[in-house]
Amino acid sequence: EDLDGRQHRPFDAWFLDGFAPDRNPDVWTSDLLARIGGLCATGSSVATFTAAGRVRRALEAAGFSMRRVDQRPSKRESLAGVHRGSDKRWWTLPSCVQVVGAGLAGASAARHLAERGINVQVYEAQSTPAAGASGIPATVLHPRLLADASPQAALRSHAYLYSAAYCGAHVDGTPMGALQLPARNADSGRLKKIAQRYAPSGDWLALLDADAASAKARWDIHTSALWFPHSRVIDTPGLCNALLDHPNIEPSYGTELMRLTGLPTVLACGIGCSDFSEAGFLEIAPVHGQVELVRLTNSPTCPLVGNGYLVPRQYDLLAGTTYEYEPWDPEAATVVNMAQLNDIGVRSRWLSRARATRCVSSDRTPIAGRLYGLDHVPIANAFVSTAHGSMGNVFCHFAAALVAGQICGEFAPMTRSLESALSSDRFRLRQERRGIRHHAGHPASHNLDAASGHDRG
Repeated sequence: EDLDGRQHRPFDAWFLDGFAPDRNPDVWTSDLLARIGGLCATGSSVATFTAAGRVRRALEAAGFSMRRVDQRPSKRESLAGVHRGSDKRWWTLPSCVQVVGAGLAGASAARHLAERGINVQVYEAQSTPAAGASGIPATVLHPRLLADASPQAALRSHAYLYSAAYCGAHVDGTPMGALQLPARNADSGRLKKIAQRYAPSGDWLALLDADAASAKARWDIHTSALWFPHSRVIDTPGLCNALLDHPNIEPSYGTELMRLTGLPTVLACGIGCSDFSEAGFLEIAPVHGQVELVRLTNSPTCPLVGNGYLVPRQYDLLAGTTYEYEPWDPEAATVVNMAQLNDIGVRSRWLSRARATRCVSSDRTPIAGRLYGLDHVPIANAFVSTAHGSMGNVFCHFAAALVAGQICGEFAPMTRSLESALSSDRFRLRQERRGIRHHAGHPASHNLDAASGHDRG
């Protein structure tokens, strides 16, 4: 039922697993098999381990020409079939899509589309890719997980696991892992609850005691920590360039797209999305940040995340990052970042700093997918991927998969609840109830209320 409303292109093949029809009758209803037939085109195949006559008849009624397959000596026989076809009109892929922005959000959206055989024109106002927040020289692919059962908690875990796999296919080297230490927003008790909640889902995170954490980092750590073995340090500008390096992608630097032209367009330009009238209702704002490059006599062998992060880079270390609703004096920001090292008794030599601006939403959740009008109907050919905040490595690729799926008529790799959590229509619904807030529609005066809270990157 879920696929029936979100998948607009036929599936090539179905495999119906062998749950015994007599013991699991609800899995084999005629209505369910008819829905499967409705998602098929001429030549789509089906196979199932069962050979029950009522399953064969239901699949034939759903449009399949069925045959029995000899499975001896494993079992007597199973079923296979080919769909006879229907007069249903299927989704047509666009020949070209425009992407505004060549940072991580835009580069990932462009690559997801290009890999589907679509020509992508990328417009970047700056002279190089990764000119904004994606220009920070090294960032950490790491989720700040939540321990509850909210859609936001599921969004973070699913996005992280998707992005860890996706980045692994586009960057060199094996992941070094990352350790999350107790911090103001996640003390030791909360880290323990997070570990307990996700323990049944596999070995992608673990709670380590101080000795085990120290062994992982080859550094003195005096508290328990969450270990993420699939996390890695990302050369963000390098990843943007790698994603844009595809024969179906044509980047144009120093070129601004000022309005939507009628072609399918993805707005992935951070706070610049507000410059487009179709996206003016989005409640987004800039948050500034700074990292410091320092030199240590002994650096950890993996990133440490807690009150900010420490990222090893060969013989140097990046320490950061600040979260500034109004730009701080760079010297003052350096004092804050260096305090991380002072608090844990590390002596370092300051080398340089790097500053960038993130885009965040009023509810601190990314915005991805279709743009919506006042009537809650999607605006034709208008899509967005923005407000990824301090977890761009985690959210950008997951958002790109959603956007590419919607443009190509495919269901996204997420449940409806997660798709709704990312939807821009949530702001339309809220604004109907309580009016426009957070200066939506007024990009010159964006400034979210700092009292609303945030996850410090």
